[in-house]
Amino acid sequence: GASVLTCMFLVYVQFLVCSVVPGLTYRCMDLNLSRVPTEIPSSTQNLDLSFNPLGSLGSNNFAAVPALKFLDLAR
Repeated sequence: GASVLTCMFLVYVQFLVCSVVPGLTYRCMDLNLSRVPTEIPSSTQNLDLSFNPLGSLGSNNFAAVPALKFLDLAR
């Protein structure tokens, strides 16, 4: 299987860790995110943002992720 990498990025002066399977999955569930991270790789097909207090989402929030096939926004 694909190796799982971990990426860290800065959001509102707080380090958050998302689980990444390169070219396939980006998981940022339950990280108290209030916005969609801008660091999502464009090759991501599965994006898990579940259980985050995201505000409103616009049509351009995922424009930089053209390969996106599955988006989980469950609360």
